[in-house]
Amino acid sequence: MRQILFVLFFFLTIPVFGQNYALFNSGTKKLFTNYPVPLYTFSLAIDSVTSSGSDSVYYNYFRVRGSMSPSDSCNWWWGTDCYKQDFPSWLGAKIISDNFQNYKFITLADDTLDFNFNTLTTDSELFYSDASQKFYTIYNRTDFTNYLNNSDSVRYYKIIHTDSSGNTINSQINQHEIAVSKNNGLIQFFQIDSFPQLLRPLMAIGMDSPPSGIYQITNEMVYDYQPGDEIQWHNYHYNSYGPPYYNYNYYQKYTFLTRLVTPDSLIYNVINSTFYLDSLQVFTDTIQIRYDRYRVVQTLPFELFNMDDRKFYPQDYCGLKLWTYNTKPNMSLGYCALENCWGGVDTDGPPSDMRYKYVLGLGLYLSYQIDYDEFMHTDSRGMNIVYFKKNGVSCGNELFMGVENLQNTGRD
Repeated sequence: MRQILFVLFFFLTIPVFGQNYALFNSGTKKLFTNYPVPLYTFSLAIDSVTSSGSDSVYYNYFRVRGSMSPSDSCNWWWGTDCYKQDFPSWLGAKIISDNFQNYKFITLADDTLDFNFNTLTTDSELFYSDASQKFYTIYNRTDFTNYLNNSDSVRYYKIIHTDSSGNTINSQINQHEIAVSKNNGLIQFFQIDSFPQLLRPLMAIGMDSPPSGIYQITNEMVYDYQPGDEIQWHNYHYNSYGPPYYNYNYYQKYTFLTRLVTPDSLIYNVINSTFYLDSLQVFTDTIQIRYDRYRVVQTLPFELFNMDDRKFYPQDYCGLKLWTYNTKPNMSLGYCALENCWGGVDTDGPPSDMRYKYVLGLGLYLSYQIDYDEFMHTDSRGMNIVYFKKNGVSCGNELFMGVENLQNTGRD
């Protein structure tokens, strides 16, 4: 897929200063995915670094905890309870480093995984064991490798998973390699939080310093069309308490004729066909569409909790696997600055219901917002793609511009 390859290898070259094979530092921000088949994404961004004697302690947090706790500075309309932003991520509860490439990863169950990434011998190093199994690392090789178009020296350590007697266990993580780049830090690892219950290999697919791979979503990635592509949307607006002229309900289709890339823009000539359900009229013309190539839709990886339910993942669309970004703002929480906490807000009525979905290569795939007043009147508006043809693949139900063929008029 052209658009997938573009996203995976899109980068800007910026000078890098050596980190001496350190896994990360206080400014690290990376995006990982399942290896070898992408399914989900996992963000790594260091939230805070503290000292414990001569050791450095790193924290990587992205979510609020699942239960509320009292706080003097979280005075919401139902009391002083709030959610604290201290729920650990996939990387575990914390990481302790002695600054000589010895790392201790602490799982959610308070188990410790010990690694030494200064070892350059083929002696096995035990990093975790329990009553039934053992996990070792063995230094495998050092290669000068091209990682997301950043050439660097990379150390590879192979994982060996055995039972308590030393017999190999054919698990998902056995023979998987941990990779540590001299200048770019950790680039291949595995999920820590629930280890060893979940053995999930991970591979970095982007970072923001130096920026490479998937570190942000831009218009150039989202609105990546070729001549012959087709997109059809359903657009609507309904106000339950306003005049009828506030409302609309129509279908719109773009057929892409030409594509022009300039230093700052994507420019398309398209056939624009619009069918209005209220008048049963069809309008067709040829128009020009311009997108600012470098407008940022979303910065990755996601940093800290900010009232959004945000997800980024590859999804199948009729055989095309395309990266998909979903966001649904949670408008019923408010921020408490004094203790980095979150609590409920009296919104003077039900909060808005909002959702946005971008698909790289298809555009804004879905958006809607429903607002309520104190009398439960609604104002709803949105759009969603009902059909597309891309790279010769058709998906969905094309709605011909005639009332006899209308279907799927509801919102997804």
